[in-house]
Parts: sequence; C-alpha cells; structure tokens
Amino acid sequence: MLDPAGDAGQVFEAVAGLGAVTAELPRALLGAPKPARAFIGHVEPTFDWTLRRPVTGISTTEALVEALYDGLFQAEPVPVGLAFRRYFLGAASLRSRWAAERGSVEESPAARTAALLAALTGLDRQCTVILGDPAVVPAALPTP
Repeated sequence: MLDPAGDAGQVFEAVAGLGAVTAELPRALLGAPKPARAFIGHVEPTFDWTLRRPVTGISTTEALVEALYDGLFQAEPVPVGLAFRRYFLGAASLRSRWAAERGSVEESPAARTAALLAALTGLDRQCTVILGDPAVVPAALPTP
C-alpha cells in the first residue's frame, strides 16, 4: 500500500524493524503482588493518524470513548470484554469500507486516502488487546 522508497514506507519499515517490545506499565501492573486483573493495550506501534479524519480533523474514537465511559466508568460497570465489544466490531466495518473503497483507488488521490485510512484504522483496532481477564468487572467508581 505504501511506496517503500517514500517517507511513509521508510517510517513503517523502521518501526517494523524495532521488533517485539513489551511496555513496562502493563508488565508491572499484571505482574505485581496484587496484580491488575486486566489491561487494555496495543500490540503494534500506532500513529495518531487513525484517530482523526485527515481532512476534517474529526475524531474517530467515539467507540473507544463509549467503551470506557459507558461500559467501565459507571456505578455498575460491565465486564471489560463486553465494554469493548462495539469497539472491536467496528474493525469489521472499517475493513468492509476498505474493501469498498479499494475498487476506486485508481480514480483519485482522495479515494486512495479514504481506502488507506479505512484499512489502517481497521488494523489499528484489531491490534488493540485486553491483557489478562476479559471477564473481569472493574470496581465501581465512587459516587459523590
């Protein structure tokens, strides 16, 4: 999808060359004497390009915000995996949009950008993981 000689292609190659890395925070939280039961993270390097539409700047994170605020940060939270269900289902919609846009990439640069954004955003969501127990229900937040 990217020209290997172009700037974006070179950035992706450099990031891919870093290899597997585990972040210190989830490792420390999940391995502590009183460990966190779940940690929501990302298994691949990510860029903020997939979080906003490039032309309008409008955020594409509404499903992530909904998972956190409507699912977890409530007086009666739901299990972590259930809270993130819609977020993960969105990956399939994005991949479908990519497939639809892919047919028109020869027509215009805007179509190429739309197809690339849909593909990368879908992959980005697929790389979000729940480490630990997806059935864990977080403790309810204190209410005023």
